[in-house]
Amino acid sequence: MIAVVGHAGDGNMHPTIVYDPTSDDEFARAKRAFDEILAVGLRLGGTVTGEHGLGKIKREWLATEIGPVGMRVHRTLKAALDPSNLFNPGSMFAMSAV
Repeated sequence: MIAVVGHAGDGNMHPTIVYDPTSDDEFARAKRAFDEILAVGLRLGGTVTGEHGLGKIKREWLATEIGPVGMRVHRTLKAALDPSNLFNPGSMFAMSAV
């Protein structure tokens, strides 16, 4: 089951995939559906980000969207603005994060 809410004026959509977390099969199908939704969004010129941020679930998709140079820029900015890694430690932009 997939519910989609969003902002029609700017095309910002938030798909929510409902699945049984105790079922490996349902999780795999939900992950596949989520990946397909993001892939279509990128193909249509959209982005995987939104006003709510990214979250760890989309980490690999941001790297796909902005590439290694974009990821390095984000990590460099994070290090410059937060050299002690106090804000959101372990996030995708921390220099030690994948």
